[in-house]
Amino acid sequence: MSGHFRIHPRCITDVTIAGTIEATVVNHSIGVVDPDVLRDPDNEFWPWEKPNECPFKDGCITDMEGSADYANSEECVSQQLNKKRISVVQFETEWGYDILKVNGHSFSGKEGRGLNIAALNGSIVDDNGITFTSDFSNVGPGFKICAV
Repeated sequence: MSGHFRIHPRCITDVTIAGTIEATVVNHSIGVVDPDVLRDPDNEFWPWEKPNECPFKDGCITDMEGSADYANSEECVSQQLNKKRISVVQFETEWGYDILKVNGHSFSGKEGRGLNIAALNGSIVDDNGITFTSDFSNVGPGFKICAV
């Protein structure tokens, strides 16, 4: 999550950090999970916020900005095209940094510049849905993917 990670306080974990640990102060707030607050049954990501839903209109999903350029640090998810064959109407993101994930595969760039559109076009979306994340630098037209 933008260079940070979250671990639920009820989660037993072992973390190994390779390399030297610097004595610099991390300047961010640390979230608190109240164990007495009941789980939100409508949010599978509880205790953290549910991610934005990618806009869904006329059988198609887009990045959050729709027909405008997507924004920096944008994230959205969609289950709307699960179990459906998809067709790419538009796709242009910053290659290697602004990523659309479908069926466990990452797609970025544009046709002829990093993107293998044939590997995405005609895919059937699995139960994991579609996720999109952009970094903090370049933006572009984004994507529009429709059910066939």
